[in-house]
Amino acid sequence: MTNVKLDLNANVKPELRFEGDVRAAGPSRYTFSGTLVARAPLNKPDAVFVVRLGHGGNTSAYSYLEYTLKGSGDNTFAVTGNGERKAGDKVDFRLGFKEGLSGQFSDGDKSIFTLDEVSRESEGGVIDIEDGEITEVYEPKQFI
Repeated sequence: MTNVKLDLNANVKPELRFEGDVRAAGPSRYTFSGTLVARAPLNKPDAVFVVRLGHGGNTSAYSYLEYTLKGSGDNTFAVTGNGERKAGDKVDFRLGFKEGLSGQFSDGDKSIFTLDEVSRESEGGVIDIEDGEITEVYEPKQFI
């Protein structure tokens, strides 16, 4: 099992964090589970804010799980999922937030996870995992 921790802060200050784990489910599949915590950037009763968690094999297409935020406080979602990958592929994850007038998603950097290994690669950094515990963390963006 490999631990997963992702943070994303976009220009309008939404806060997103996913913490969980991902594991191989045979040579060409994976499963993951965890908790996604998100906070809307503005307290507007008529505004709809959507966040997403993207995942996929690092040489395969992404799939996305989308969640609609309610209110301005923390929104907590239990997340479970699975996907396909080419045999031996690593698995990518990224967080996204739908923002702006055009309603486009703003995605954070992808984080690449080696399944059943002791380290994680990320664009610009590494997370070391020893005996299932994270010992060094690379934070792609600061969580507010």
